[in-house]
Amino acid sequence: MSGAPKWTHVEKEFLIDNYGKYSPAQLAKKLFELTGICRSKNAVVITAGRMGLDHRRVTEAITIQDAAELSNTTVHIVRHAIKQGVIKPKKTTGRCVLLDVSELDKLEAKYPSVPPGYTMTKQQLMAKLGYGETQATRLLKGGVIRGIKRGDRWHVDANHVEEWVQKMREEGLTRLDLSGFQTSYLQSEREKMRAYALKERKKRRRKDRRTTFCTQSEAAKLLNLSLKQTKTLLQSGVLEGKQENGLWLAKRKAVRKYGRKLG
Repeated sequence: MSGAPKWTHVEKEFLIDNYGKYSPAQLAKKLFELTGICRSKNAVVITAGRMGLDHRRVTEAITIQDAAELSNTTVHIVRHAIKQGVIKPKKTTGRCVLLDVSELDKLEAKYPSVPPGYTMTKQQLMAKLGYGETQATRLLKGGVIRGIKRGDRWHVDANHVEEWVQKMREEGLTRLDLSGFQTSYLQSEREKMRAYALKERKKRRRKDRRTTFCTQSEAAKLLNLSLKQTKTLLQSGVLEGKQENGLWLAKRKAVRKYGRKLG
């Protein structure tokens, strides 16, 4: 059984000039139009691989990894920039996203390069100092630990962290001592957190009242009793409930159960 015809010089030159600009299926079609030889898309991929070609041979097109290296950022930052619409991909070849080299200017303007030494992640900082995510974020945002945020990821100055660790060891400090520092930023953050917690607590209480409890007045109507009789039942514990801000709340489940008992 004879195999497929050998690849001609013309076909190989065409691949060198165009591989990555078009999908393998499109290349196979164009090769057939050019030479009349039928090539499958798998044959195109295999031959290109043997020739040492890949998507980076595309004229003025680079991969995400290339963009990260050229802009001195990270692959994560480049992907974040694409997701946020800061830069637009030129095309996608299989799983590979290709970018036009002109997009680098936009990338560098939005995300200046990370200085040398900022090699530690926030997770590594947390492990190093024994902090949780909230505390580590506060240290970084407060400027206590030097870090730069690019996209949604922190890049931490590893040397500065080592200095802090050394200082803590020399002075016998613990992570609890370090967490006691005060900054105007942290103070405002604490106030925001308190306000948020209060708001959420009120929401939970309202939901709790609607779904689990009913007011004394509602319970009286459901049981066909007077307010005084209902209050007496709640105070004596016969009807399960609780007192909140001077008002009695009855458990809906207990009201239904007591109602069945009354007949």
